[in-house]
Amino acid sequence: MILSFLYTVLSTVLSLVIAFSNAGVAAEKPGTPAWNAGARKTFGPALMPRYDVTFDEVFTQAFGRLAEESGLDLPGIAAGLPDFFYGQRWMARLFPGLFAGQRDRWLADEKGWAIFGIVLGMPQSMRLKAEPTGGNPDEYRVLLEMTFPDGSVTDYDTQCIFNTETGDLSSRKGIFNLGFNLNLKEMWGYTAEDPPQRSLGYCKLYDDLLLQTRAVNAATVRLKFPYQGKDWMLQLWKGRYFTTSGGEIGLYHKPKNRLLAFYDTASSERIGMSFEVYVKETGQPLVVRPVENHWWMTGFALNRYVYLADRLTLKTEIVPADADMLRGLVSALDKEAARGVLSYTVSEDETRLVIQW
Repeated sequence: MILSFLYTVLSTVLSLVIAFSNAGVAAEKPGTPAWNAGARKTFGPALMPRYDVTFDEVFTQAFGRLAEESGLDLPGIAAGLPDFFYGQRWMARLFPGLFAGQRDRWLADEKGWAIFGIVLGMPQSMRLKAEPTGGNPDEYRVLLEMTFPDGSVTDYDTQCIFNTETGDLSSRKGIFNLGFNLNLKEMWGYTAEDPPQRSLGYCKLYDDLLLQTRAVNAATVRLKFPYQGKDWMLQLWKGRYFTTSGGEIGLYHKPKNRLLAFYDTASSERIGMSFEVYVKETGQPLVVRPVENHWWMTGFALNRYVYLADRLTLKTEIVPADADMLRGLVSALDKEAARGVLSYTVSEDETRLVIQW
């Protein structure tokens, strides 16, 4: 039974990764639509029944505009999801007490492990709903209505808020605690305020493994400098992420005596940073975010077309913590500027930098 559940989880994740990776690879050529036929292919085995996923009127309207503007048809993709629970629901029917108890336990978990409750419950259908918060008329709580094999119906609170005015679909830890939120008006994804990735740190192996999956095709620059007795690094990324175009800015540090190049996130030492990614040839902005205090700022445009790193420019304004950090960053930037990798300017009052790559 455990192996069966593991197969369900792994096959679902792998089918999504493979589908989006193949779609992204198909869109490598300039001018190729990001959401082409490859992205709309059925996820998983063709002979499996489709999963019953629906959306209420609020989300149908929001996702309809997203599909019209970007080509990303989320309802269409949801309609193609295979029902991986189809052959296993007999277990929930034979042992309703066991499965219902474990299901409810995990759904009530406050640490973000509700996915186990969904897997154990093996819902027959899901419906995404927006419920008024009772405060701001533009804000809605996001609920996931699930119907289970025992006939029970649960409204799971995703802890997300959807603002129909701004277009933000967000929560503090990201949608379903994945670390990323969406703006359905500006049509981009971005880092949540307190993403779970903060506990993972950073090492070069992360980039190497992700590039090997072909899900991402991105370039990076690592700006390393000493500051307050530690080794620090400001890292920039830009390129194709699955079937989106965008980039990242991350701030990390490690003790000088740590021989392994594994960095901790500077999540408690956030600095001011802005974020802009645009297409070189046309100057078309894909993602624009103002200066905010962050340790990891990202932006991934849900555009009709995807672009590789050499066709994108990333521009960021950095507000260092103090003059010592500024000097360290300038020293690292000088090395990259001498190689012609990027350019930068320092403000007249020497309190901020503007990097263009």
